[in-house]
Amino acid sequence: MAQFRGSVGIRWGTGGAASTTFGTNALMQSYDAERKGDEFEAKDGNGDIRAWYGYNNVKEASFTYYVGASSAGSGSVVVSPTFGDMIQVTTGVGSTATSSYYVVKSVSENAVNTDATKVTVKATEYQYITT
Repeated sequence: MAQFRGSVGIRWGTGGAASTTFGTNALMQSYDAERKGDEFEAKDGNGDIRAWYGYNNVKEASFTYYVGASSAGSGSVVVSPTFGDMIQVTTGVGSTATSSYYVVKSVSENAVNTDATKVTVKATEYQYITT
């Protein structure tokens, strides 16, 4: 039997992750987000780095969800954004993945006869693009 000891809070799973763009019955399965950018390193005559400059900040994220239906046994329609759409995603307090300005880069749909239909959305937030 597993036991947890200590006074550290852990955020389990993807509870609270949502976007109206994914549909009202979407069941979030996973997401990941990474902040990154370009960089320049200025070196002296010895090759030692003396200055660092970071620019073109972006946040790249991927969201995977199951397509759900309003009730058991009822049909479900795949709801997903389109390439180039700007979407808002909320994932909880302090999460890197939360953004109001994601630009959709790709959407893939996976349907098999042994599992629910799954949609993966890949998107990027650019530092100065908000419309």
